[in-house]
Amino acid sequence: MLGKREEAKSNLFKLVNLYPSHELTPKSLNRIGEIYRMTQNNEASAKVFQETVIRKPDSKEADYSHVRIADLGIVDPSMRFNNLIFNYDSFYDPVKTYKDVSAKYPETNLAQMAMLREGITLAKEKSYTAAIHKYKKLLAAFPETEIKEDIYALIRESFYNLVDTYYDQNGYLPVIATYHQNLRPFLEEIDRPLTLFRVGESYQAIGLNDLALANYKKVIKQDKKGVLREPLMIKTAEIFFAKKEFKKAEESMRKFIKRFGKSKHAKDAMRLLADSLYSQRKYAKAVTAYTRFLKRFPKGRDASEGYYFLADSYYQQKKYRAALKRFKQSIKIYSPVIGEKELPSYLVDSYFKVGECYFKIKNYSKAVQMYKKAIEKNPNDSRVSLAQFMIAKSYNVLKQGENAKAALKEIQEKPDNEFLKRVAQAEINLLDWEKKYLEDLK
Repeated sequence: MLGKREEAKSNLFKLVNLYPSHELTPKSLNRIGEIYRMTQNNEASAKVFQETVIRKPDSKEADYSHVRIADLGIVDPSMRFNNLIFNYDSFYDPVKTYKDVSAKYPETNLAQMAMLREGITLAKEKSYTAAIHKYKKLLAAFPETEIKEDIYALIRESFYNLVDTYYDQNGYLPVIATYHQNLRPFLEEIDRPLTLFRVGESYQAIGLNDLALANYKKVIKQDKKGVLREPLMIKTAEIFFAKKEFKKAEESMRKFIKRFGKSKHAKDAMRLLADSLYSQRKYAKAVTAYTRFLKRFPKGRDASEGYYFLADSYYQQKKYRAALKRFKQSIKIYSPVIGEKELPSYLVDSYFKVGECYFKIKNYSKAVQMYKKAIEKNPNDSRVSLAQFMIAKSYNVLKQGENAKAALKEIQEKPDNEFLKRVAQAEINLLDWEKKYLEDLK
């Protein structure tokens, strides 16, 4: 085959040299350029195509050469030439070249070639949405093209790459939008389970759980080797949990942990099992599940939140000393995310619950201290007035009437809870009466 190409190239060079002005000379030069291109002699190929442009600049053959020079710019963008008159425009801006050629020769094979190359170039530049749009324009302009199936395949490939790119950036909406815009007829035959799985995840991320489940079912049919079996179980259980089907989520995660206890997804499974038990108010079992989760994964943001739910599982069983220890641990190991301005809701609740636990175990001095800390950390929380009331009750038990009265007056200064304001006033009246009564006894 190589020998035939060399022979053809030799004959074409003879034709060009013997008949430099012949009408077939530009075509012959382009054929020589193609032979060099096929043998990956890119520099020689570019120089020959440039020769066509120089000899017959306004011809169709010259525009074909521009397309091929643009192609070479995509294949080997670092290539440089010693020829001072070489025109780098097509080389440096291939997309513009393709656009110009397809506009100049509409409804021709050259236009089809240029549009196809433009789409491929856009895809290589990772402009996947633009590439898909160009492929669709190509099909609209040439509906009977012989390469229709190839273009369908290129659309799917660009979509796969688009999904992978946006998935890494949590760009769920662009994935869903592109999927729906191109579903029929281009994406009906997706044969890549990972892409279907990520489309399902995108649906799930924006709350379209039924569509996510439908996609996951397609993945199960295609994933013959079970590569995605584990994440599929996790994602399906997450949907059960989101739909408040906590029993289904619990059963699914028990099976997962039994079968795939050492999986990289075990952390998600153990946490989801514990959350499912907690949400069913199975607090004793939740304590066991959260304890196992924290024993295996004792650090990080998930651990801080895990300790909160472990603590609250004890709290709901009125085991206040055990709850207190875990609420404090939740606060202790919490590490804020960079740029996070507000505490997460579970941590806010932890501060208030620490105060409540101290009050429940009758350590009133500590209760006052921790309620004040909770208010300081979260001054705009809806529980501030209630915390002030509990501070007042704690002071009252500690026989610190004036401090109790001061705490009650702070409640009255807040406009948010009329009921507590009335209760606070009643308590102040009672404290005043007790004080006067004791004075009268002297």
